[in-house]
Amino acid sequence: MRDKKVTAVIFEGGNPSSNIERDMVKLRQAMVRDNVDRFMQVSEVDKVIVATNYPELRDISRSEKVIVDFDEGQFHFGTRLQQIINSYGLEAVFYMGGAAGPLLTVEEMAAFCRQVMLEPGTVLTNNVQSADLVVFSPATAINDLPSLPNDDNPLANMLRNVGLTKVLMPHSTGIHFDIDTPTDMLILSIHPAIGLHTKQALASLNCDTSHLIQAKYCLAMPFTDVILSGRVGAPVITQLNTYIRCRLRIYSEERGMKSLGRADRGMVRSLLGHMLDILGETDFFAYLGSLAQVAFMDTRVIFAHKKLHLSDNDRFYSDLLKPDKISDPWTRRFTQAVLKAPIPVVVGGHSLVAGGMWSIIDTMLYERELRYSPYKLYSMVVPERIADGEYGQILGSIPPEAQAFGVTRNSTPEHRAFTYIRPRLNLKVENGWHLHIAAPIEIIKEMEQKGWELK
Repeated sequence: MRDKKVTAVIFEGGNPSSNIERDMVKLRQAMVRDNVDRFMQVSEVDKVIVATNYPELRDISRSEKVIVDFDEGQFHFGTRLQQIINSYGLEAVFYMGGAAGPLLTVEEMAAFCRQVMLEPGTVLTNNVQSADLVVFSPATAINDLPSLPNDDNPLANMLRNVGLTKVLMPHSTGIHFDIDTPTDMLILSIHPAIGLHTKQALASLNCDTSHLIQAKYCLAMPFTDVILSGRVGAPVITQLNTYIRCRLRIYSEERGMKSLGRADRGMVRSLLGHMLDILGETDFFAYLGSLAQVAFMDTRVIFAHKKLHLSDNDRFYSDLLKPDKISDPWTRRFTQAVLKAPIPVVVGGHSLVAGGMWSIIDTMLYERELRYSPYKLYSMVVPERIADGEYGQILGSIPPEAQAFGVTRNSTPEHRAFTYIRPRLNLKVENGWHLHIAAPIEIIKEMEQKGWELK
């Protein structure tokens, strides 16, 4: 297999029926273009096949190495993939869905290709239960499946069942993050490493990321209390503990509710959903605000607990915090309560508390390496000339365009380092403490000129 090549196969299609779905399709089509560009940089890939029913993607075939397999007929995932493999005589396949891999790197793509070239009889996947990246050889193993899958989720497990050795891809933002919901779209829009086509599409969509940026600012402060709820897995908890100095409150529940059929059978039970039933939406978020400074919530578990059968339109506009566009009465009230919550609350699907959190952390790591960045929470040393005053006085010394989130005291023999988040105005701020501040880059530079040291 060493002298053979891998063929990249990207599936992107559908029939969007609402404005928000059409916006997400526009973004996914841009992501497909960027991933085609990345695959063209991978020497182990001989050609890229884009399977689609979107006429807008026909022009992507700008070289003999890029093929558009266009079909507007009735779609069945397994049948279409099998037909492509057999009609093009493929030997090894790097399959991905159009919503997958917007942050996948060329180096990762090449590494996965090399692995199946060197180890035929292998299937690599990014997710045990819900795969949307599957790299395997021989490609003809698909002909051994007793039945063909309706979607890509079980593909890797089905290939393992006919003799291929399944290997999980190493954890990374690239393999975990995909675009399933508008919240994912918002998260992607603030990441500094997105592709050119994706960046242009997001700019044209003019996404309102203000609540997400506020949540990211809170997450960036040392010792913040953070709530994650829903289908939270161990890898994202490890990632947070590794790179973010925060205190976690994890409410992990109903993992696998779709793959195990619990949602379809009405069996989903949620602790937070039960609290909502008891407290009501307003009191629920008031209580959450007493526990943490920021929350990230997988609302699909709560919706399933409530036995709500929501349209994509209602779920998506709840993610975007636009209650006036939601038809279901309870979901509209819930979304209004999120907007009025005393802390920033980001809501979305499973991907929010999985690949979405990986991407947010990745964005923060990028920002740490950059002296200046548009959505960075800056840590600045309080100058000696205004130290030993009260917090309110410190706030009075910063430009009005700046937003302060709190201060961190230094570690001393008597006290460990500690962050006061939105502290009382008469808190005494000592020399050398750090002020956590969000402001336009020119304001940060102005403060530096006046003696604030950037850390």
